[in-house]
Amino acid sequence: SSDLAKRDAAYSPKNTLKRSCIFKFLGAIAVDLGKERVKPYLSTIITPLFRELNSTYAEQDPTLKNLSQEVIELLKSLVGLESFSLAFSAVQKQANQKRVI
Repeated sequence: SSDLAKRDAAYSPKNTLKRSCIFKFLGAIAVDLGKERVKPYLSTIITPLFRELNSTYAEQDPTLKNLSQEVIELLKSLVGLESFSLAFSAVQKQANQKRVI
């Protein structure tokens, strides 16, 4: 589903419905899995949210950015700051490496 969000953002940045549904789905899955079972998937869940929060395309929908932030906060409170920060920094590092290439 993070690939689907990536493709949607790349080919139809104005059409936010798919990404909105995906972000809500990711949040729901995280809550359903719970603190311990979601940890192995944190980076995968954070990646499309991080991408949305850091995107700079002109037609960006503020609702989508807010939703990304809400899911990020949900994850943070679900797994705790330490686990979240480790996963978030791994995603950030990966994004920066892709930018350099």
